[in-house]
Amino acid sequence: MEYYTTTAKQLYLELEQLQYSISDHCNRSNRAIQLIRNTLKLYRIAVCTNGFESQEDEIRFFKHIKPQVSSYLIFYTHIFEIESKKTVLTPDQLKKYIDRKQKDFRYQTYDNLEFVNYYKSGYKHLDNTYFLRDSEYDPLNQHCSNPFRDPEFTTPYDHVASIVLAYELFLKYLNPSHKAKGDTNHKLLKWTDSKASLVELIYALNESGA
Repeated sequence: MEYYTTTAKQLYLELEQLQYSISDHCNRSNRAIQLIRNTLKLYRIAVCTNGFESQEDEIRFFKHIKPQVSSYLIFYTHIFEIESKKTVLTPDQLKKYIDRKQKDFRYQTYDNLEFVNYYKSGYKHLDNTYFLRDSEYDPLNQHCSNPFRDPEFTTPYDHVASIVLAYELFLKYLNPSHKAKGDTNHKLLKWTDSKASLVELIYALNESGA
């Protein structure tokens, strides 16, 4: 599992660096998409070649590691599409376009509400059903059932988990200055260590479910 976590950390560092090295949103998103696709290709090769030492490792990969990486692919794909249309759409047309994307996220979330609640609550009792490749569970929902899915690199719900995480990223993109209700006077904090250390801390907190 160390290979997967180390590769993910490296990807997140590279995505973080893009925020400072590429100012154009379209170019930044396009570069991010390339990096993420390359990481997923490396993951697939490793999974198909080496497999997993235990079911626990397989569940961890398809429940947390792969969905987190895939969520950024979904997110940056949407951002690329939005940013590329800013030059050809009026503000009202752009707002409607973004609203349609958000509506689609909500639809997919509500259509898989039972799983979304399970995933966000941190439950584990159905992990063998949702996050093992040899699971006999065949979801009827059109958003998670894919007759052409890669059986060696997907589970019944790892893609839906990616959508859940991507929606959270998308909401942050729409509301970058969002504050919690009642938070009107808070002190800004300054990070004094390296950016790499900050990203590693965030990744560790995310892995722990904090």
